[in-house]
Amino acid sequence: MNQNNRVQKSLTRRLGALAAVCGMAISAQAQVSVQNGSFESQAIPEGSRYYDVLHSYMPDNWTKYNGGANSVYTDHRTAAQWSTDYGTSTRYGNQVLGVGRGEISSAYQNLGIVTAGESYTLTGLVGNPNDTTGNAGQFSISFSVGTTYGGSTTIATVNHTTVGDPAKGTWNPFTLVSPVITSDQSGQNLYVLLRCEGTGGWPNYREFDNIAISTTGSTLVTNGVACAIQPTVSVSWMATNSVTFQVQWTTPPVSGGSVWTDLTAPIPGNGAINTVMDYGSSLTKRAYRVLATY
Repeated sequence: MNQNNRVQKSLTRRLGALAAVCGMAISAQAQVSVQNGSFESQAIPEGSRYYDVLHSYMPDNWTKYNGGANSVYTDHRTAAQWSTDYGTSTRYGNQVLGVGRGEISSAYQNLGIVTAGESYTLTGLVGNPNDTTGNAGQFSISFSVGTTYGGSTTIATVNHTTVGDPAKGTWNPFTLVSPVITSDQSGQNLYVLLRCEGTGGWPNYREFDNIAISTTGSTLVTNGVACAIQPTVSVSWMATNSVTFQVQWTTPPVSGGSVWTDLTAPIPGNGAINTVMDYGSSLTKRAYRVLATY
């Protein structure tokens, strides 16, 4: 290539661009949540109590696990009924979930997929509408992990001893914290179980309301691959047919004595705008030119 026949062409430098030299990585927060934690759905008429068998009713997103017929119920008290059972007209919502009624019974929900490195905190309220404290109204709230609830393993529990059994006509708040999820547990389901033994016969049961969950820990990354982010410059020019082009770079400042280094092999013109990328550049330390040989 004769240096005298080279013509320096204009170029376009696109500074500040970043190129991700990697495959696609998709990030998403783990999907763990409580659905219908206030038991308001499906709504039942005010002043009524719907039972799991008698009315073929369970609140949306909740499943009865054990207990005899009508041992799990949903209650929508009137203001007067609420005042009678809880000594106040103040309520946390219209409907509550009750379990027990004289035998061991429970309801659970699948909260979603767990992720290694995360921990989950469940909060809520447990109420005692008309039973004396400690009269076999023994309750517990548990986390378990598994592919199905029946095959899951309990990882955390609080109960009437650790939380404190609410006095008759009162509510106690509770907090349940899971251990950090391990790699062998990751990808399985997290379940919460609301349970009451109620072994002393009617009316030994407890009620639950305002169940919520929060997550701490890592972010779930799927389809992740090793990725390097590099500064990038694109150099563009009109590549005239029958002309060969050479892209070169040098370290500024540019002078008559600058040493130019080939960035690419010679590129034949194709009558279109051509672009080459310099992935290894330091954006403040390279100048570029495009030379043409006719």
